[in-house]
Amino acid sequence: MSDFIVKVGGEGGTDSPTTAGEFITLSAIREGNSVFTLRTLPAEIKGGLATYQVRVSSEHVSSQGDGPDVLMCMNQESYDELIDELDLEGGVLVYDTDSVQLAPQNGADHRLYYGVPMTSIASDEVKERRTKNMVLLGVFSALFGLGLDTLKRCVEDKYGRRGPELVQLNHAALDAGARFVAEKLKKADPFWFQPNPERSGVERMVVDGSDAVAMGAAAAGLQVYAGYPITPASDIMHWLAKFLPQFGGTVIQTEDEIAALGCCLGASFAGAKTMSATSGPGLSLMTEMLGLGVMCELPVVVVDAQRGGPATGLPTKCENGDLNIAVLGTHGDAPRIVVAPANIRDCFYDTVGAFNLAEKYQSPVILLSDQSMAMRTQAMEPPDVDTIQRHDEHGSPSTNNGTLAAAMMDKRYRKVQAARFESGWSRTHGPETAKIGAIGWGSLEGALAEAVDRINANGGTARMLHLRMLAPLPVEEIEAFAATVDKVVVCELNFSGQLNHMIRAETDVRSSLIRKYDGVPFTPRELAAALQEELNHG
Repeated sequence: MSDFIVKVGGEGGTDSPTTAGEFITLSAIREGNSVFTLRTLPAEIKGGLATYQVRVSSEHVSSQGDGPDVLMCMNQESYDELIDELDLEGGVLVYDTDSVQLAPQNGADHRLYYGVPMTSIASDEVKERRTKNMVLLGVFSALFGLGLDTLKRCVEDKYGRRGPELVQLNHAALDAGARFVAEKLKKADPFWFQPNPERSGVERMVVDGSDAVAMGAAAAGLQVYAGYPITPASDIMHWLAKFLPQFGGTVIQTEDEIAALGCCLGASFAGAKTMSATSGPGLSLMTEMLGLGVMCELPVVVVDAQRGGPATGLPTKCENGDLNIAVLGTHGDAPRIVVAPANIRDCFYDTVGAFNLAEKYQSPVILLSDQSMAMRTQAMEPPDVDTIQRHDEHGSPSTNNGTLAAAMMDKRYRKVQAARFESGWSRTHGPETAKIGAIGWGSLEGALAEAVDRINANGGTARMLHLRMLAPLPVEEIEAFAATVDKVVVCELNFSGQLNHMIRAETDVRSSLIRKYDGVPFTPRELAAALQEELNHG
């Protein structure tokens, strides 16, 4: 098969599952494949379950898929927690026989099991227990066809600067894993990696969502970044701290999120392009400063890499639950612009767009990412920075100097509302008319598009509208979309249906809601089933 999903599970804090998943991802891309990753990390510094899922295909993929075809378990916890995700009909388990005790199988279990003594091979043959993840990669290469030479080149690129001994050690572990498969196992599953030679030589960047946002900010002319570390937004600051000074910019780690946004607003008042990045708890702290930015008409970009739950919430899980606070969160009326990229490419270009909107409308702009997209790795063609449109350093400030509070409020509201007519901030997918129309936002675009395709392939008719500008709400665009379908359903990764409430409040569309709020993104299968149920009920 040229499209399958592998999931690696192991102990958090050891870096083993993450490193193994990263090498599979990078090697697959180098051999011309498309990838889509999904990472989960425990909240603990060390211990707990960490996973790295990679969907690998010789064709373009836009979602993480429905679940693992191949599950690779490095310890007992990963087996206990993840085995139920593996399809009983044809799923494949690869496990460390030194660390995993299998539960008794019953007659309904038709999965394939490949047991490999990974710990023993690493300790006894390679003489380094920490190479267990490399043994796993050697096993993966031999069982499923990912090029061993490509994996070795990736190892050289990652560890070469640390000396040839480390490279040789990891190469030996790769060889040991592949050798065990050749000598001890007989392949009985259908999953096989297919290189795509036509794309193997195409120049592509391998980045996650956080890196793409940071690069977009640099390309937009960011001059001052101020922030406070918080999962899952910290990687943005890490990238900028390393690279922004090379472009003449400054990165400041402040004592908290309030100070971070205050620093950005002060620099913006002095004429600099500024940005901060945080997650939900940090955005809560920033709300008074956001109101100040609106009142003083100061352009600033604030990235919210959303995570699950209220309060400190679920730091390493995914949710799209911050729309309400992004649009409405502050005392008094303080309209601002809110946008939400849908994929890694959007993370770059929509960040540039957010800076342009901030300068054009002299307003704070909030960019909503989330844990899934922040940590998702995909390949994208290097952006052509010469084509990027940026406003000049003077911006486009308003010259209305009215003194009455009502006049100032009218002006701020009128100014921001004009942004909803900006083009290019939404995408449609599917036929021109349909029985059901799905509206989505944020990182679920790919899964929703696949679900729509499945409905259409099975005899139904469905289309979708994916919004990347959420405030001001593009009312005319939503109502025009609703006129092309019999029923509108809004799909969201939160409990209350925040976008659905906004649509029902600001438009004539009577939409229903499909929601998920367990910290894990929608799969195409889940969305297709929910849309089909909506179709069945008229």
